[in-house]
Amino acid sequence: MDLHQHNTKSLAFQIGIGIVLPTLFLMICNATSNRIILTLDFSLVIIYVIYSFVTVLKMRVLQVNLRAVVLGIVGAGLAVLVQVAISFLTGLKGGTSQVLSLNPLIIAPIVCLTGPLWEELIFRYTVNIGYFHNKFWGILVSTVLFALLHGSMCWVDLVIYFCMGLIFSFVNWKTPNILSSVIAHSLMNTMAFINLVIL
Repeated sequence: MDLHQHNTKSLAFQIGIGIVLPTLFLMICNATSNRIILTLDFSLVIIYVIYSFVTVLKMRVLQVNLRAVVLGIVGAGLAVLVQVAISFLTGLKGGTSQVLSLNPLIIAPIVCLTGPLWEELIFRYTVNIGYFHNKFWGILVSTVLFALLHGSMCWVDLVIYFCMGLIFSFVNWKTPNILSSVIAHSLMNTMAFINLVIL
């Protein structure tokens, strides 16, 4: 059994945790303004971030090297440029503003760190690399799923998410190392988050 087959078989539980826990944390954050509960929620988010990275690092799908880091940074820059260009050309601002109503200390680690990590593990590693061996159909299928499963039915959002998915697929093309796409996705989400929440 190769590394990818072993990793894919052990993903069900981790992916479940990667999807269910952030939803729970966000529900708690949205349901209360009690500082003690929010502090506990934030503490659980930090534990969840650590758990997520330790789990994925054990899978050996994030291999740190200069090429992967540079491609991730370039991919993030390209993703931001594409998003700005699409928004400029259509006159519509893509993205969601629902994060504005949530506590930024709780949402930031999820949006900027664990969300990109788990999404890249699901879409780029499991779907694209695992099932389609990083070929054209894998890039297409994982990109379409990535766009659709972000939950927006606004056509501008779908186009933006589709373009992001393509960029994230191409930055780790021909390698099982998803570090480039995780970096690109995390940086892009971080810039979008800062734009929405701070600016």
